[in-house]
Amino acid sequence: MDGGHNKFLESMVVWLDITAPRYWWQQFDTYRVGISKQSESTMHTLMRGKLVVDDFEDRFIPMMFLRRLNEYIQKENFTAVKTMLPEGFLQRRIVCANYKALRHIVGQRADHRLSEWQIFCGVMQDNLQYAEFI
Repeated sequence: MDGGHNKFLESMVVWLDITAPRYWWQQFDTYRVGISKQSESTMHTLMRGKLVVDDFEDRFIPMMFLRRLNEYIQKENFTAVKTMLPEGFLQRRIVCANYKALRHIVGQRADHRLSEWQIFCGVMQDNLQYAEFI
């Protein structure tokens, strides 16, 4: 299926609604070909309202730290909030990809040490209509 004989995978479009921590998105941003993203801006997401424990990957964020972030949000000090924001802050993006791009991602990340990649690859393989092409 590879070696130039899988061009049809480029026209098989998939829309994904992904909520993941910032550290995962930094790695996902490596993939640009065959992928476009609609993201919720950090600036707008952060300053929308009070942050809660569920806004973070690690539910054990210290309450003192969370209170400090919320103080800065209340004061509309975006720079302070952005500077202090943990990498585990969850962000949502709508991703448009194609099967060829997803095949490439799964091939590279299925055995990655970050559990989020293993989850992503498993979801792709378990839920895509034509998972056999991945």
